[in-house]
Amino acid sequence: MNSDGSLDTTFDPGTGFNQHYYGIKDVVLQSDGKIVVGGDFTTYNGTSQNYITRLNTDGSLDTSFNSGTGANGYVYATAIDSNGKILIGGTFSSYNGTSRNSVARLNSDGTLDTTFDPGSGVGGGSQKVGDIAIQSSGRILIAGSFNSYNGHTQPSLVGINTDGSFDTTFDPCIGWVSGTIYTYEIFSASLKSDDSIILGGNDFENYNGEVLTDSIAHISADGVTNDDNFFPIVTVNISAPTSVTSTSATGNGVVVNTAGENVTRTIQWDPNQYGFYNYSCSAGSGSTGSYSCAITGLSDGVTYGLRARVNNSYDTVHSDAISFVAQTPTATAPTISSTAPTSSSVTSTSATITANITDTGGEDPDRLIQYGIRHFKRNVHRYLRCGHRWDRGLFLQSYRPNSWNDLLRPSGSD
Repeated sequence: MNSDGSLDTTFDPGTGFNQHYYGIKDVVLQSDGKIVVGGDFTTYNGTSQNYITRLNTDGSLDTSFNSGTGANGYVYATAIDSNGKILIGGTFSSYNGTSRNSVARLNSDGTLDTTFDPGSGVGGGSQKVGDIAIQSSGRILIAGSFNSYNGHTQPSLVGINTDGSFDTTFDPCIGWVSGTIYTYEIFSASLKSDDSIILGGNDFENYNGEVLTDSIAHISADGVTNDDNFFPIVTVNISAPTSVTSTSATGNGVVVNTAGENVTRTIQWDPNQYGFYNYSCSAGSGSTGSYSCAITGLSDGVTYGLRARVNNSYDTVHSDAISFVAQTPTATAPTISSTAPTSSSVTSTSATITANITDTGGEDPDRLIQYGIRHFKRNVHRYLRCGHRWDRGLFLQSYRPNSWNDLLRPSGSD
């Protein structure tokens, strides 16, 4: 097209491509104006061209581009490096009869560049390379639906050195959940001027452990960090319910991020654990921090699923679910310890005694200090000598203290 959107009649593709199901997937311009095209096709203007070809500026087939039998599968991505060589990615397993699993580099004349060796290429998932980007350092980034590259476990996004080897200095982590790899697909990897990367894809919800919004992320040039402020994000967590009885409880949530806009905060519960949540309570609108609302209408002994939910104009999100049982806790006997009054607090008419409740038994106990006059029984040993034998007699003597100090330690006691 011309710059005003009208058709450029000087560009004549003739009958064009025999587009199959996926059609044209990628187009890239060389510095000389020639056009590299990848996709799902096997001819161009009646000439056999398998999934990759190059056109002249007037739309005619560039016959100097010698791809031979070309790729044996779809080419989804193309890129030109600083040396004019062409990177291609897709779902093919060979190029012009030579094994190349989903990624290859071509010389400027279309022949395979054998100095670029990806080894076994990508593996797992759909074994698909959907986009290619080249950083200023020469590092090649491939993105798509896969779990590994040349035997190195790395889902969806990989850095490759200029010789095709795995770049260990590029360290992203996408799709790791509880030790299992899920193949989330990255459709697009675009570079900013500082070589940082904007990713777009399908169903990847976190990058390197950080929650994302709508499968889009801005990451550092080395793949290590995610820019938390690049796209708005809303997140919420659930805490254990409190004040649980057989019929009610208090639901507790924590708003972590709001994307700068207040959220409507709710708690949801249902006896259908981790399924549909038909019951909810609202804590109104608010920002980050803890919130609570009353859970009612519970049935004794029933286990409920529980989660927190928030929404604003950016997103509607909910926490992971937890479970709890509606039942009134059984109270047990409380335990208590006490200490003797200090000498400084004791007078002839008063004293201060300190007690410590070590266990409430599940409910708040009444607290009081008891005191009174106490009689101590003293064991007094009397020894009588009868002949050559000592006999021991025992009698009890009541003792009434004359003061608090006597009560603490009766004088003359054993």
